[in-house]
Amino acid sequence: LCHMLKRLRQDVDGARSLTLRGGPEGEVLLIESDGEPIRYEIREQRVIRRAGPEQSSWTTSGGTIKCRIWAQAGEPIALEVRTCVSTSRDALRKEKLVRTHVLFLGGLRRRSPGR
Repeated sequence: LCHMLKRLRQDVDGARSLTLRGGPEGEVLLIESDGEPIRYEIREQRVIRRAGPEQSSWTTSGGTIKCRIWAQAGEPIALEVRTCVSTSRDALRKEKLVRTHVLFLGGLRRRSPGR
């Protein structure tokens, strides 16, 4: 998950807009920037990144990824990414290594006054 999160952070850092849609096969995150739109398909065991002809994919290996867009005045300002590893035993599901990452559009340096 670390490599996927690093790439996602880079993409969100250069983003102008974010759109998140849920569907039967998972979530689709669309990142719009000055270049080509970037699409992340977040599925049960895999994350696929598409940017024009380029495609990357990562296996989540029992991990779960959930995204939520933070908005202010109707405009997206950040992406919250929640990751965890789930284990099942005797029909009980337990989450371990739960982490929440907040990625700001355009990065903090562009939003901070005086920088």
